[in-house]
Amino acid sequence: MTHRRLVMVIVVSVLTAAGCGDDGTDTGDTAGDQTTTAPGDTAPPDGSSLPSLDDLPSFDTLQDIVAALDEDGIACDLEYEGLEDDDKIVSLCTIEASQSTLTIWKDPAAVAELVGSGAATELTVYGQNWTIDLRDPAVAATVADALDGETG
Repeated sequence: MTHRRLVMVIVVSVLTAAGCGDDGTDTGDTAGDQTTTAPGDTAPPDGSSLPSLDDLPSFDTLQDIVAALDEDGIACDLEYEGLEDDDKIVSLCTIEASQSTLTIWKDPAAVAELVGSGAATELTVYGQNWTIDLRDPAVAATVADALDGETG
């Protein structure tokens, strides 16, 4: 199996698994129940407010992110056009020898929730409606600078 095909299989598997979960049937067992915040909710479950990302850039497409990186001399060739589900569009590329996951979120509140929850790390670069997950903090800092984004 080629590397590209293997990556596609892995990404599709992850996206498929992400869609699996509770079927809504209440079994009456409340052990382990957690309060979650759905994308678009106005506040995290702990009552704090979401961070404002209004001053950060927004991109309409994954290709727009790639073009902005290219303008700054950072190569990023998408491995495929993008896999789309109800929440996001995702693709992979290699930036400075590090595999990167590029995501355009359909609801910008999802990015604010990610940042507000502390799930974004120094390896996550983000803007109003997009995230890029990298494997090297130095590369993440370079990408954040190039896109006028922030890191977690």
